[in-house]
Amino acid sequence: MPPTPALMSGATDRTLVIPALNRDGDCLSDLVLPMFGSIAGAESILLAFDEDYRTTCAMAEAPHGTAPALQGKDVANPLAMILACGGVMHYAAERHGAPAERASRAIYDAALETVASGVKTHDLGGGAGTTEFTTAVVERIRTKIDVGSSRGSAV
Repeated sequence: MPPTPALMSGATDRTLVIPALNRDGDCLSDLVLPMFGSIAGAESILLAFDEDYRTTCAMAEAPHGTAPALQGKDVANPLAMILACGGVMHYAAERHGAPAERASRAIYDAALETVASGVKTHDLGGGAGTTEFTTAVVERIRTKIDVGSSRGSAV
């Protein structure tokens, strides 16, 4: 039986991973993510493993599905898709090493720092549109990559 939302909402510094079938994962994300602000605030990572439990395939997605009613209105929250990109880069690091891991960290940090700085979409209580939010994240990623490059650790 999966943990209840009350148990999952406790403050902790540990990442919570709940292995689930696709349908069950959909239900969990629909129930739990709004407790933390928005269903658009987390990525979903699907992994395939070999017999030694090494990742053989990684797929990342936004767990919330599509929103055709928002198309072309510049109001959708792109955070989950941006985090999904960071997730794929994290697993790419298993094959490609440090550059992919640094790219993953830059994406995650830039996305979360953007929200923390107050650039948020409407569902998170801000006024930024999809384009403004995405542009702010990309600018932060570029800065992180440029700083890494200048220190000799290019992403």
